[in-house]
Formats: sequence, C-alpha cells, structure tokens
Amino acid sequence: MDDFDSEDDVTTIANSSVAADRHAFVRLLGVALGLGAAIFATYVVPPLAPLRPWVPGHGYIPFWNVVGRELRGEGAVAEAERTPAAALAPVIHRAPLEPPPAPRIISKSPGERPLERTVPAYVSPSESEPPRVAIEPRDALDAYFRKLTLVDLKVPGTVARTGHYGDSVLGLDGITSGIRRRLQSRFGDAGHGFHLLDRYHPSYRHQGIDFEPGEGWLRCLVVYECDKRYRRYGYGGLVVRSSGGATATFGSPRRDFGDAVSRFELWYSRLPSGGKLEIVVDGDRRVSVDTRGAALEDAWEVVEVPRGRHTFMVRAAGGGEVRAYGAVLENDGPGVVWDGLALIGGSTRGLRTVDPEHLASQIRRRDLDLVVLMFGGNDMERNYVDLKESMEPYYEEYLEVLDHLRAGKPGLPCLVMSLLDHGKRLPDGSIASRSFVKTLVAAQAEIARRAGCGFFDTFKATGGEGTAARWFRASPRLVAPDLGHPTGLGHELIAELLVRALLDAYADYRHRITGQPLAELERSAGVAPQREGSSAPTETP
Repeated sequence: MDDFDSEDDVTTIANSSVAADRHAFVRLLGVALGLGAAIFATYVVPPLAPLRPWVPGHGYIPFWNVVGRELRGEGAVAEAERTPAAALAPVIHRAPLEPPPAPRIISKSPGERPLERTVPAYVSPSESEPPRVAIEPRDALDAYFRKLTLVDLKVPGTVARTGHYGDSVLGLDGITSGIRRRLQSRFGDAGHGFHLLDRYHPSYRHQGIDFEPGEGWLRCLVVYECDKRYRRYGYGGLVVRSSGGATATFGSPRRDFGDAVSRFELWYSRLPSGGKLEIVVDGDRRVSVDTRGAALEDAWEVVEVPRGRHTFMVRAAGGGEVRAYGAVLENDGPGVVWDGLALIGGSTRGLRTVDPEHLASQIRRRDLDLVVLMFGGNDMERNYVDLKESMEPYYEEYLEVLDHLRAGKPGLPCLVMSLLDHGKRLPDGSIASRSFVKTLVAAQAEIARRAGCGFFDTFKATGGEGTAARWFRASPRLVAPDLGHPTGLGHELIAELLVRALLDAYADYRHRITGQPLAELERSAGVAPQREGSSAPTETP
C-alpha cells in the first residue's frame, strides 16, 4: 500500500527498519505456506472434505470478489448489459416510468392581480403499482422530495443530488446506474455526477460515462486506511497523487443518460508543495490548475462548457506532487443526479476513519439532497469477533459515519438500505441463508430509526430468507456463485424495487403538499423563488 507520509519520513523509516521488514516478510511467507498446506490437506484427507474452499462443479470461485468477476466475465457482461424490460417480467412487473401529465402551476387569472403560485395536484404516471416493500417511515425523505418536486415542476436550474455509498454490492455501478437511469427517465437527466480519477479495482466501472484511466497514479483507498497522516480520501473514498505524467480521461457517452454536460468540476487538494494539474477540454482548450497553497485544504476547479457532449483529460503536469479525488460531470437540469460511490471491500468501519471536517467539506461542496448507505456484506464474519456478544459496536460506528456525512449539510436526509441475503453451501450441496444476515438487517433498521433516516428492507423486498438459493437457481441467474453479489440482472431488480419504493413515498409527499405556496417550497429547498414571467412552467386555470 502506498505510504502517504513525506519523502524524508519514508527514507528515514526505511533506513531504520530494513531488518524488521525482512523479518515481517519471512513471517508472512510462513503464514501463507501454512495456509496453503491447510487447504491442501482438505483435498487429501477425506474427513476434512467438508472444509474444502472449492469443489469442482459447484460453480463457486474462491475470492470471487477479487478475481471471480473477471474470470467469469462478470465485469464485461454487466458493463455491456442493458436489460430489456421483458427480461425482468418473470421477476417483477416493471411499469413504464414516464413523467405524469404536465403540471398546472397557477400563476394568475386573466384581468386580475397575480395569484400566489401553488403546488399542483399530483397525477401519478400510468400503470404505477405499489412497491413490494415501502420506505419507512413515510416522511423520512420529505426534505429530498422537496427538491425532487421542484425538479418535477421543471423549475430552472434545480438538480436533486444523491450520494449512494456501499460496498462491493455497488460494484460495476449496477444498482446505482439502474436507479440513475430510472429516475432520470422520469424526472430529467442532470448528468452522470461524480467519478473517481482512477480505477482502483476491476469492479469500479461506471455506466453512462466514457472513462479511460491513465498510468502513473499512486492510489490510496479509504478501505486500507493508508492515508494515516491526513486521513483525507475525498468524497468518493480514494485519493490519488502524482508528481507528473498521470492522466484520466472523461467523456459523455454518444447515446445514453449523461450525454449532456455543461459543467466539469475537478476535485483536488491544495498543499505547500503542490504541483500543477492540467484539464484539456475537447482536445484543444487547456486549463492550468496550480495546487500550491499555504496549507493542506480541499479545492475545486470548475470548467463551464456549452451544454452537449464533451471530453475532459486531466493530467498531472509536474512542478510538485498533486493530490486529487475525482471529477463531476453535470448540467444545470432540471434533473436528477445519483452518484455511485462503491467502496469495494469496504464497510462503515472504514468510513469512520476519515477526517470528519474533510468529509463534511466534501459533502458541503457536493450539496447533496440525500445520502444513501448500503453496507453489510463485509461485516458477515463479525458475529465471530466483535459482534459476538452485542451489536452495540455496530450501532456506534454506523451512527458515527452518518453523523460525519450529515455534518456537511445539517438536516441532510438519509436512507439506509439493508444488505441482501447471503447464502452458504452445506455439505450435501444445498444452499442455506446465513443466520447473521437477519441480525444485521435488524440492526440496520434500528440504526435508521435512531438516526432519523429512512429504511428500505432490501432483504425483505428481494424475498427474505432463502433468496440466495432461489436467485442462484433462477434462470437467468440473479446472484453470483459466491451467493452474495447480484448478477447484472440482479442489480436491475434491486434498482427497480428501490425506485418503486421511492416513487411511492414521493407520491405520498406530493399529495400532502398539494396547494402549498410554491415559493415556500423553493425557499425550504434552498432554491431562489421564481419571478413571474420566468421559464418555469405556468398555466392559467
């Protein structure tokens, strides 16, 4: 793992610890050989057969989350996959997500003085159906729905932004891209949103954006707690650095959501020894960014472009070391942005190590309207360790992370999505649900209650206990051979279930605010009230 201390410190430590490093390597090699011998014994000693990590014909690949996706081609399949509605029909009825009829915002009556603009009655899209599982409590996301209402009413310049954090279940941008496409087709496309500057894992692949990572970045992911000096990993959990030559190229897709960009933001740090970054727009326009500063601090460079398709190449231009976090590709809306923030191998334990003030600064800049967390897969073994006697340590760390995320924007609504069912193979070859899943789901529901967040029971919505077995036997298969990570089609199903629940809660909110002054809604959502004669949709009754 890259050490993010200064070069002088690294040299001093290295010169004083060569012997210790060699001793540690020998010990690590001994452990690895011992583990290999233990695994080998399960294949040559018949009584140890039930402990074998892999049995030919069972479809399971050890360390699937590290190598299995690529060996089985999951990454290429999911990246190319655009599941048609017909393929989902056997699993869940997917009604169209077309917008409802044009809203009627009363502005004035002919020959009379202007009337107060009010929120019109809500008309649900045709054929909408109730969700399998609703978001609870019903009013938990009201603050998000305020902004979404203004987007829905086409108030100029309104963008409803969500940051969706999670572990490898969000890999390949499967669930998050499914949510993004559905909501953007319903409310409007305000762009792709946030993307890291480098691909730290084969499963970090976003849909709806063209991205080419360059060589030369030194990466530090929050999961590994490698930035011990500063504990600053950026909004997306990854900080990269380079003294020159490293590149990253972003582009809007030719035909897809996110194809219209009017603003590019580069997220980086200023520091005393900072070098230069260069942004090349559409291959010719060059923007130089000097990252030197009096002290380490967060910074952003905004490049405005005509709304449309564009490419942006970011290059470390030398003159010192640069530290950067990612980029945002958006337009001015009105529309929705849903940031996919996958931390492969991560959990809430990792996020709590980030410097709180830094994280708050990142959230404040992103101006989120909703934050979503979907963790738990990497906590499955903790029932044998720190959660064996009590779930309180889990409550404490999860609530602390929520506090840190919401500190950047007081009152920021939050949604906790529970983890999915996880299966295990029994000696007879059958598949059973792991018992700790229900314990974690119940804990996540309690965390949401304590924090005042909405809760979506993904475990129950997808079928509850036994889902891993059913999904593995399904044709097409909905869960991967590790019995914990959804396939591309499984991602689409989860996205569909969550969006149905969101739209159901949104409809409930809209019915509750019908007739309220629109200016009041705009003020509470932090949007400048529209004047008479603006381009906001208005009709007379």
